[in-house]
Amino acid sequence: LDAKTGNEEWSCLTGDRVISSPVLVEGMSYIGCMDGHFYRLDSDGNIIGDFKLGKILGSPAIANGRLFVPAESTLYCLGYMPPSLKEEGEKNDENGGGIGNNLYYIIGAVIAVVVLLAVGMKKR
Repeated sequence: LDAKTGNEEWSCLTGDRVISSPVLVEGMSYIGCMDGHFYRLDSDGNIIGDFKLGKILGSPAIANGRLFVPAESTLYCLGYMPPSLKEEGEKNDENGGGIGNNLYYIIGAVIAVVVLLAVGMKKR
């Protein structure tokens, strides 16, 4: 939608409902769908790629150059770590800390939140 007028700029047909929020990264839109696909769209709304992950029930999130996607009972991490950060993390990991270990803590915390939300939704 155009932010000023509210007019539709483009639309995209997916295989099922979309209940999660999209994520915008460098002109690309990433959208999870109940058909199990996680779509990558260009700035005109054309599908330029997708991953079959399972029903996407939550919104994706971006952290440390990676895209985290909750699908069914799994949290997927898509992306890469730049070599400079990887090398720094490996150096610090030898000393028992640093970027590498902190990333595992962040991922663990996100997984814990997703699991708690999933358990809460099942109880409803």
